[in-house]
Amino acid sequence: MTALMFVVVGVIVGFAASRAASFMRNHNIGCSMLIAIVGAFGGALLGRAMGYAASEPATFVASVLGAVAIVTVYLAIANRRMV
Repeated sequence: MTALMFVVVGVIVGFAASRAASFMRNHNIGCSMLIAIVGAFGGALLGRAMGYAASEPATFVASVLGAVAIVTVYLAIANRRMV
């Protein structure tokens, strides 16, 4: 899996997460996408560290889970500050 794929996964997950959290006031969708890209890279690196090749589906799943986890934490913190 190339770096471009991680960016695409991050953008898709970031967009979906920010749409799911649309109840937040003044929410920045671009920030969610950038954080999701970082999470996708982190998840992929974790998958590679566990011994999976970059082309295996497990690395893709790890990148999606990493992006979801990072964006979820970010939205929880951002929501807490806005209340």
